[in-house]
Amino acid sequence: MQVSELVYAYRKQIGLLLLGLILIGLGIFLTSSDLLAPAKVEVIDEDTPQKGGVVFVDITGAIKSPGVYEVKSGSRISDVLEASGGVIEGADEEWIDKNLNRAAVVIDAQKIYIPFKDEESSEVIAADDVKSDKININTASASELEALWGIGRVTAENIIEHRPYSSMEELVSRKVLKQNVYDANKDLLSVF
Repeated sequence: MQVSELVYAYRKQIGLLLLGLILIGLGIFLTSSDLLAPAKVEVIDEDTPQKGGVVFVDITGAIKSPGVYEVKSGSRISDVLEASGGVIEGADEEWIDKNLNRAAVVIDAQKIYIPFKDEESSEVIAADDVKSDKININTASASELEALWGIGRVTAENIIEHRPYSSMEELVSRKVLKQNVYDANKDLLSVF
């Protein structure tokens, strides 16, 4: 048998072999290149600081230099405290230790207030005089929070677990409350 006769007799097998070799070569080429690599997608949510950006944070109260500070996105509350010169004598250190999370990432337009030692008693008197119905999300008990619309036991515990809050908007930005529950209760809540 001559070569041409062999090729003709096994033409289907030779064709499949060549097709297989072409597919294997194509597979090797594609996997070695980035053509089949999944696209790199960076998911950014509200809690993820933007790289290279800046945010503005307002810090007031018992600190050396109150004001609005421009800090790098991703900065911590401790960075803003340092930029403002730190707390002054007369600051309520106990409140700071209990309520201020110095490791929390600051967000744009955030307000940080550092109370004085003697403010707590004046706030209590003022609250008694005004008969304020607002619930402080940093100090409220689980039962006080559960009395609000749309907040059950689990959500109340979640609010308490994520304390402290520098602004009420953090309830939504930290995904502690859904927007509709926040909207329904925001006039009943306070941070300080």
